[in-house]
Amino acid sequence: MRIIKFRIWNYKSIVDSGDCFLADKVTIFAGKNEAGKSSILEALSDFNFNSAISSKALPLEKNRAGAKPCIEVTFESTDIAILGIVEKLDLPPALKEQFAASLEAKPQLKVKKTYSSEYEITAGIFSDIQKVKPSEWSVLLTAFNATVSLLNTDALTKKLGLPKLGHDVYSAKNASEILSNYQTRVSESSESLSAEDLASVQASLAALKGALEQNAAQKVTLADKLRDAILQEIPKFILFSSFEDVFPNEVSFTDLRNNKWIADLSAMSDIDVETILGSDGTARKRHKHALGLQINNDFSQFWTQDFSNLSIDWNSEKIQFWVQENDEFYPPEVRSQGRRWHLAFYIRVAARAREGKPNIILIDEPGLYLHATAQRDILKHLESSGGNCQILISTHSPYLIEPDKLERIRLVQKPPDRGTFIENKIHAVSDKETLTPILTAIGLELNQGIVGSDKLNNVVVEGPADYFYLTAFNVLYPQEHLNFVSGGGAGNMPKVGTILQGWGARVIYLYDNDQAYKNAQRSIKREWATISKECLLALNIDGSIEDIFSKEEFASIFEVPMETVLDKNSLYLKANPLDKVLPARKYLERARGPIADALSEKTAKTVKALLKMLAEKFQH
Repeated sequence: MRIIKFRIWNYKSIVDSGDCFLADKVTIFAGKNEAGKSSILEALSDFNFNSAISSKALPLEKNRAGAKPCIEVTFESTDIAILGIVEKLDLPPALKEQFAASLEAKPQLKVKKTYSSEYEITAGIFSDIQKVKPSEWSVLLTAFNATVSLLNTDALTKKLGLPKLGHDVYSAKNASEILSNYQTRVSESSESLSAEDLASVQASLAALKGALEQNAAQKVTLADKLRDAILQEIPKFILFSSFEDVFPNEVSFTDLRNNKWIADLSAMSDIDVETILGSDGTARKRHKHALGLQINNDFSQFWTQDFSNLSIDWNSEKIQFWVQENDEFYPPEVRSQGRRWHLAFYIRVAARAREGKPNIILIDEPGLYLHATAQRDILKHLESSGGNCQILISTHSPYLIEPDKLERIRLVQKPPDRGTFIENKIHAVSDKETLTPILTAIGLELNQGIVGSDKLNNVVVEGPADYFYLTAFNVLYPQEHLNFVSGGGAGNMPKVGTILQGWGARVIYLYDNDQAYKNAQRSIKREWATISKECLLALNIDGSIEDIFSKEEFASIFEVPMETVLDKNSLYLKANPLDKVLPARKYLERARGPIADALSEKTAKTVKALLKMLAEKFQH
């Protein structure tokens, strides 16, 4: 199962976080200090099954006294996953078959946890439970109807003023009441029936009611079992804190089997506790040498800063860890905080990603003790681990925000009138302090591009949707040295471009092929002396970026019926209040994923021509 979104209420400074949709692999919470980034990760950590929401999470404000912290997580699930859970329940084979047969496609599973440990699960599978009829229901109902038929059904039911009983009685919300009412009315009209017939009808009614009540109790038991099984199977949140998780110097043999660091090393290497504790000296020595080489070779991929070997040694009492630099060995505690943190970070994250469980890794301020290059090492490691598990990190460091992957950013804000909340759309925020890490990241990357010639050529586009689509197109049909930057609207594009030019970058401006482009051509010489008309370009189609797609592609991207798109795609968006940016961001995520959206031959030809035009513009 993977997380689709989450929402948090009444947790510390969070009144209502709003729905936060996760990126495919790595989601980054950016925001200024004291905005509530750490509280978000702590709340998710408190969501874990078999743990209680901490009393420290209770709101302190008087106007929220009594409000209970609540965390809701929506998972993407499948019938296969649910059936796997059902198979683990102790149910009769016939009921399993009945239950499985009623399942339909239900891709979402919503789990809500309320202070301190009350869980509520919303899923189609629980409505399926209500559809499961007792195995004897059909037999009992058939027998009852046969009995009544012998007594002239029409006359009996008409005289008693009661409906005929059919299979739909079972699914009625007041089924038990219907049966009781029928039973009462039959008894009241006993003079219409012989004593033998009356006993037969009442016995049949009692059997039906008994089966109904027994099955209702079975449903409650089944729902409880299923609830517990789901809670045990949903992914676990693993919180890694920069302030608490530090790699140790040694671990005593008495703690070896229960120590979390040894468990993590076992998950991401071939360390064998039983060999270490064994009496075979040759096997222990061979294992010690091989283990050290494996960890170091793996770790060196993600720690490019003056790499030092991690050495593992042990005697008859404890395992000892050493950091080897040149010919000297040092205990981890005497090395820098950054070195110790990065080593702990690598082992913890690698272990969680490789242990074969659907974990969600939460990392609070991973760049706290590290300089810029080491922070980029972290990104490399996160990208490698993100394929196996979802990763959420909080940061206000621009070095952890990649300018060509802004779709993974979620902005955390804390205005005085509403408390901490999460903004999924970075373009919707104007707070300078909140946006600073993102703007700085773009600036730093461009500065590096001047040296490395990989981000020197920048195309300023009108808005975030243009940025996402064009970046996705360049993923699908790569043109070297093209970097797209959102201009924050047609009127603001020259402002962004002149700043980039000030950093030494080359800039061209790509407008929608509409009135904004014509306005820019007229005003550019008058208002922006540093910008020439030759730098202004328009899309190679009539309209906006969405018009580059066919109607079928547009309908698929925006998840609307194709028959409703009667005119140009851009006109459809003007007539319908749809979010333009979120579908564009999802499109980029799919383009970077293993299965990208296939473009029609006509659209692909237009896209390739557009990218070629932009690339050639920088060659002049």
